Amino acid sequence: MSLDQQGFVYDQRLEDTTSRPPIYYGQASLALVGDASYSAFTGPIQGSRYRFEVTPTVGTMSFTTALADYRTYFFARPITFAFRGLHYGRYGRSADDSTTLYPLFLGEEQLMRGYSVGSFDQAECGAQSGGTIYSCPAFDRLLGSKLAVASFEIRVPLFGVPEYGLFNVPFLPLTVAPFVDAGVAWTGSTRPTFSAAENDLTKRVPVVSAGLSARFNVLGYAILEAYYAKPFQRPGRGWIWGFQLVPGW
Repeated sequence: MSLDQQGFVYDQRLEDTTSRPPIYYGQASLALVGDASYSAFTGPIQGSRYRFEVTPTVGTMSFTTALADYRTYFFARPITFAFRGLHYGRYGRSADDSTTLYPLFLGEEQLMRGYSVGSFDQAECGAQSGGTIYSCPAFDRLLGSKLAVASFEIRVPLFGVPEYGLFNVPFLPLTVAPFVDAGVAWTGSTRPTFSAAENDLTKRVPVVSAGLSARFNVLGYAILEAYYAKPFQRPGRGWIWGFQLVPGW
């Protein structure tokens, strides 16, 4: 349907199309979960937690989703050294079926800070002579059917209470944390490697970011994180600000 400048219809066409065949599938999950951690105002500060899970999917699509997530926290009063290792991936016949399944995205801010969708622009992507975007290796390498992530933080309770906090500001607890995030995304036809050309998408080089995070406990209800990150595998970009509502992992 086409409209003129006054908003009136001047052309309308009807076209019959055939929808794709329906998709039928079933899922079941089995998980081993443990949590021996202790949390403060903005996230865990001591102990460990883990989740190991498998989810087979059968039917029109056939694949198995695997999750391995382990986190540990070393408390050296009042500072916490936090480590996380995570793998999430699809395996099986339909694991890389991009016509049906959305790819996994490594740049989710809960996983990798400094590589979010909204932080990319045309300057980081390849272009044809006419200026038409046809590929974006800097972004495409963050997509895949499998992800692996490692993170490290040094959590310092800047504001809090006398028992836990460098300064007694109980109405707005604040934790600052220097961090390093590293991760890689790949598929069944690509492989992770530590050496490859910048735009070679048949091999996936890990991406790394580092920076400073600040987490606020807002009214004891929500955890707001602001971060300032340097993505090292994006040479055309400097430091990047980001915000998200999420507690410390």
